Amino acid sequence: MFKQKFTNDVSDADYLVGVGVTLPENYGDWIAMRDPKDQRRAGVLLHPTSLPGPYGIGDLGESAFRFLDWLHDTGCSVWQVLPLVPPGRRANEEGSPYSGQDANCGNTLLISLEELVKDGLLMKEELPKSMDMERVKFSDVADLKDPLIAKVNHPEMHWSYY
Repeated sequence: MFKQKFTNDVSDADYLVGVGVTLPENYGDWIAMRDPKDQRRAGVLLHPTSLPGPYGIGDLGESAFRFLDWLHDTGCSVWQVLPLVPPGRRANEEGSPYSGQDANCGNTLLISLEELVKDGLLMKEELPKSMDMERVKFSDVADLKDPLIAKVNHPEMHWSYY
């Protein structure tokens, strides 16, 4: 016999169920409901730069949205990332998110150029040719993206956007 008791509303006899006995219709009420905040969660540790991207680096564009959809479809609720600060660009730092020079800034290399086109901040014709790389070369990516990010960040651009 299995005996389970969670409330004082019913007698112990209401919770006695033998092997092979059909469970009563209210057996679901026997199980204490957990607070959703206390549920276990699963997730993935993946820095956005590891996602596929058209300019030699993953960014917060289409690949990131597809990754979030995949996480949701698989039941994961956590996307853990490494620091999102500008990576170190000095010799021997090789773009490490742990060697960033400022903990209060975001990594502009993670800005999606395609999303800037969708927002009307860049023209599609301004996008560079895509670069296939097996390993991120942060200096090459910066040389490619920095001028476009700087253009979008120009003060005159903000007035035309509104």
